[in-house]
Amino acid sequence: MIERTEEVKKTTIDFYDGFAEKYWLRHSNPPAQSIQKFIKLLPNLTGGLYPASDSRILDLGCGGGRDAIFFRSIYCKPICVDLSSVMCKKARKERLSSVQMDQEKLCFKPESFDGVWSRVSLLHSPPEVLPGILADLSLILKPKGGLFLAMKASSGQFVETEFKTTENGSTYYCYWPPYRLHGLLGTMGFAVEELSILGKDSFGERDYFEIFAIKE
Repeated sequence: MIERTEEVKKTTIDFYDGFAEKYWLRHSNPPAQSIQKFIKLLPNLTGGLYPASDSRILDLGCGGGRDAIFFRSIYCKPICVDLSSVMCKKARKERLSSVQMDQEKLCFKPESFDGVWSRVSLLHSPPEVLPGILADLSLILKPKGGLFLAMKASSGQFVETEFKTTENGSTYYCYWPPYRLHGLLGTMGFAVEELSILGKDSFGERDYFEIFAIKE
């Protein structure tokens, strides 16, 4: 099991280190509508459209900091985390606080974040480690803190995994049935506020889905 997890991590690092510049150009526009939904979940929302200026957001799997730049523009304090050193370097070039860190071994103080934003990063972790990651996210979130997850759906009622190879390289993917992940979040101390099934991914194969939740 340990060997499998380490193989997955190495594959992910190699893929994103080599794909960083293309990734940045290909995914240059932040999902503003999803971000607006997310910030309404934050515990220190002061009214109106924007959270308090000291809201700390963990951008988990920051991918160069695209979404963190948006958070900064609305006066949040984003902290970028990525397994890829190249992605972290890109985020620092954007004058963002960025830390190279394994999402399976987060090192933050309890209740130190108002929200966690994770867009298609947890799908790179094997299914057996996801409960531990969610437990860590619950630990570092403040009471009533907001959680956003974007994932790709499995084709049926079971979790599916694969090493997928494209022109940009090979990496590991884990696809969850949306409502099974919804149930897992409930057992980990989160109340799901919304689950949305979106369109197909760039390969035209998998449905994207988003989950907005609050730490209970």
